[in-house]
Amino acid sequence: MVEQGLPNYLVEGWFAVIGPAKLPAAEVQRINAALKNAFASPEVTEAMAKQGNTINVSTPEHASSYFRSELEKYAALVKKANVEPQ
Repeated sequence: MVEQGLPNYLVEGWFAVIGPAKLPAAEVQRINAALKNAFASPEVTEAMAKQGNTINVSTPEHASSYFRSELEKYAALVKKANVEPQ
């Protein structure tokens, strides 16, 4: 991105597990705990490292905040580039 004249943009790949709207908070926490446990296992950690991946299982609250910040960041980029929907 720097080479294209956008020095303040960091682009990362990430994955998220998204559930249906109004999923009970207890269920969200249970799923999050299960994912943390699975990604902490030596087998998964080793497999991800071999692929060059960094594991960072966060909280549902952090994910929600991250989604909002990414939306704001890319909305600004689209506006700056004057991109219009077709």
